Amino acid sequence: MSGRAAVPSIQSGNDNDNGGNPAMIVGMWHVIYTATYSTAGPIPVPVIPPGPPDSFEFAETMKVWHADGTEWEEKIEPAPVGFCFGVWAPTARGTVKLHHFGAVTSPDGTVVAIFYQDEINRVAPGGSSYIGTWDFKLYGPTDVLGTGPVIQEIKGTTAATRITVQ
Repeated sequence: MSGRAAVPSIQSGNDNDNGGNPAMIVGMWHVIYTATYSTAGPIPVPVIPPGPPDSFEFAETMKVWHADGTEWEEKIEPAPVGFCFGVWAPTARGTVKLHHFGAVTSPDGTVVAIFYQDEINRVAPGGSSYIGTWDFKLYGPTDVLGTGPVIQEIKGTTAATRITVQ
């Protein structure tokens, strides 16, 4: 199911449209994560310096944002697939901040690493898409609180399209 979400145009300024309402993020989304920076580490991705033109598609997911401030996400591509979850809250100027947690497992189910991902996203006027930024940090397999040394970091942008009833 590989494909790119259309990158929405988000206007700054008027927070009285749908893009200024953080609650508009509640619902189901198809999300493309594009990496624009990465360090070396156990996840086999290209090491790229910050800034254009270097980038690569890091992940494609289906994500559900809940009105109670929780979030659930399932990775579609690339393999291995998996799920993770997080908590979110509204921030300034109609954006939302997400703190997201997951585990990287081997084929036999053994946890080989823990990750935390932080995002800042803003829903476009009309509510059918959002864009944002993310910072993925990988920790050792027993560091469930993400307080130890970071063993790999990947950063980038999000582009999401809302899934609706047809």
